[in-house]
Amino acid sequence: MINLINMVLNVHKFVKHKWTKPVPKKWNNLGTWRYVTTFKYCYPNIPTILTEQYKLAWKDKIIIYVTKEITTPKFRRYRTRFKKVFHGSLKSYKAYLREFMKSRKRDRLNLG
Repeated sequence: MINLINMVLNVHKFVKHKWTKPVPKKWNNLGTWRYVTTFKYCYPNIPTILTEQYKLAWKDKIIIYVTKEITTPKFRRYRTRFKKVFHGSLKSYKAYLREFMKSRKRDRLNLG
């Protein structure tokens, strides 16, 4: 029997490279995505948690990945592949999350 335990949100932040030597202009904006944190559930106050506890600014670029955690007879905790749900600034993620929560609430009201 397969049971879905929860959805896991993975947050990554874009960090520009800080070169010690002068580099060509075409490579100035290069950077990497750094892991920030993981949330077990989708909370409506995630943006405020990221700003207060993890010191992210509202203009920082972030990527949100979602994966499902499943239990199977062979594996206790199995995670599916990561799926990119959102990329953009933290401020736009707050607006996206608000719309997402409204649509979930609407769906629940229509079903029940």
